[in-house]
Amino acid sequence: MNIIDSQNAQHFSLNEQSLQAIRQFGEHFPGGFFIYREEGNKELLYVNSALLKIFGCRDLDEFKQHTGCVYTGMLHPDVREKINSAIKTKYSSNKSIIGHIIYRILRRDGATRWIDTYGHYAVSEEYGGVY
Repeated sequence: MNIIDSQNAQHFSLNEQSLQAIRQFGEHFPGGFFIYREEGNKELLYVNSALLKIFGCRDLDEFKQHTGCVYTGMLHPDVREKINSAIKTKYSSNKSIIGHIIYRILRRDGATRWIDTYGHYAVSEEYGGVY
């Protein structure tokens, strides 16, 4: 996991209104994009259609069925613990960073793919901590 300093990491307001704008933007974004809650089961709040295609899913219902609609469900079973632990370790000491992780996923059709991701932590009143 590479770390890039970011001075404004926690200055992002996420609420239902901004999430709607993100949904509109995200559908035109060429790569996979998602937002998930830090706490609890790491529930996915948003995934764009490019991410559905990466996972080989026709629609959001298929994606939810495949991943449980949680971040850890997106990770290949062989790396779930390792990636989850790495994220906790890196972000617990400094939440104002942008993390870079390359990891494997398991597509709906059973194929393995490598994903190159950047993660950013933000706090919102409505959803709490999110990545």
